[in-house]
Amino acid sequence: FPSLPNNELGRLGQTMSTMRTEIAEHQNSLEQQVAQRTQELSTAFAFSQEIVRELEPEQLLQSVADHTCAVMKGTAVSVCVLNQQADTLELVASSGTTDTYLGLKQSTNRGLAAPVISEHKTVISEGHCANCGFLDHFPSASCIAAPLQVGGRSLGALCVVRPERLFDDNEARVLTLLANAAAVSLENTHLIAAAKQQAKENASLAERERLAADLHDNLAQTLGAMHLSIDQLSVKLENGSDTQVQRRVAQLQSSLKHAYVQVRMALTGLQEKVPDPGEFIMTIKSLLAEFEDKTGMAVEMVMDGEKGGGVTAVIQKQAVYIIREALTNVCRHAQATHAKIFITHALGTITIMISDNGIGFDPEQVQSQNHLGLTIMRARAERSRGQFTIQSAPGHGTRITVTFPTHSAIPRSEEVI
Repeated sequence: FPSLPNNELGRLGQTMSTMRTEIAEHQNSLEQQVAQRTQELSTAFAFSQEIVRELEPEQLLQSVADHTCAVMKGTAVSVCVLNQQADTLELVASSGTTDTYLGLKQSTNRGLAAPVISEHKTVISEGHCANCGFLDHFPSASCIAAPLQVGGRSLGALCVVRPERLFDDNEARVLTLLANAAAVSLENTHLIAAAKQQAKENASLAERERLAADLHDNLAQTLGAMHLSIDQLSVKLENGSDTQVQRRVAQLQSSLKHAYVQVRMALTGLQEKVPDPGEFIMTIKSLLAEFEDKTGMAVEMVMDGEKGGGVTAVIQKQAVYIIREALTNVCRHAQATHAKIFITHALGTITIMISDNGIGFDPEQVQSQNHLGLTIMRARAERSRGQFTIQSAPGHGTRITVTFPTHSAIPRSEEVI
């Protein structure tokens, strides 16, 4: 277009030229954003592929720290995990620093930890403003921290420190992706370690039960038969005059009785004791009391007369975990005002049902999104030969039902935590 500032056609040409320039700049900006997002996803994928090779929790955490330090170009990185009470973070791995920081503890109720753990936010802050024992050693640095979370449940926090330049929003997204990948890998290592430990315990219990059966079927039966034979011989000798033989028989009777008692005691010690059902119910009640104290939501517990009897130790652990995870979902997602737990017994089974009066959801839609919390609950139930079902609909609350076989119905060799 000709340059005619005072001409209407010239002004139109200038406007169109400006629009063309702005469109080109906007397109270039979008392309850069797409390239950046692609790079972020590629980085997170490569990161997850690297750390997933580590099966031991300690090695995994150190690998997470080292890789995060390299990807984020940080001066130092710390990995902290939550304790069982979820009120304290402990530094368990670091990169770019010495091991002197290991074991540092930080309350989750103050400083940078509060929004990271309780609100699941990735937070950017000045080091000296973070009120953290680790960050206090880097007073002039900026820091960024992201939660390690799986299915809405916090496992810990991942923190990066560097001097001078503040972290930006793009780097916050990258660290969040890295933290999510690390959390999933960490949860997997815990599950694998638990499964290995339970497999060892199951093998030991199976051997103990085999030995107990052998003792019962062989030695105990033999001792019992010998005891009976000597009793019969003693009766016959009572009519005779050989006092020495009678005295010897009496000694043998005493020795056999002592040996038989020892075998019975050994059998009792080798056989696994069925866990006290009262402890199982008390654990659940304690969990409900803790939940009500933290959330203010009432949880009603109803059970039949058997009070949790016949449930193995492994299934007790699985049931408590599932109840805790279900109540966590009620608190975070259901917007409910009341929840109820039913515990009932049938022939060879125990059924635990957790229901709420919340907003509900579409189970098919949630399953298509691979909701990790529900997936883990289902896996835990199925590993102990249990059945896990969900009933819910928008506006009609949610009901989770899990059914386990009782102690008499499940072979020990098939039970896995």
